[in-house]
Amino acid sequence: MIPRRKTYSARTGFRTWRKMKPSDPALPVLPPPDSLFESWKYDPLGRLIGSEFHRFKSRHGIEGLGLVNFPRLDLLAVVASNPGTGQFHRFIVAAKLRFDAIGVWAVGSSTLDQCLPRYGFKKATYTGSMGDTASGWLWKRMKDTP
Repeated sequence: MIPRRKTYSARTGFRTWRKMKPSDPALPVLPPPDSLFESWKYDPLGRLIGSEFHRFKSRHGIEGLGLVNFPRLDLLAVVASNPGTGQFHRFIVAAKLRFDAIGVWAVGSSTLDQCLPRYGFKKATYTGSMGDTASGWLWKRMKDTP
């Protein structure tokens, strides 16, 4: 399906729908085709409030909101289809192969708070483009030292 944008015509005074162009700023930055994501879509509520996060579904059974600013992946509101079966761990291991930094923000689970340090994450704070802040966890790839 081709995304469409509602526009206002000054000539007719009616709202019309037109096909979105690749130059439109509202088109999402899609992850690469060989990625760990099955789907990557706009979040309708996020668009309404001006958020940059998109809905995703991973091949590992994880769904949630994510933002890709390659080489960084930011995750918000993630949920596993079968909690306690290692889906999130497999997702993080696969994401570490593709990204140099991974942020998990607004963590509401004490179990996840205990797991993330074992996966190499450190406490951090995220500041969004609108000035909003969230506390969470950040993993960064260690740079090779000479």
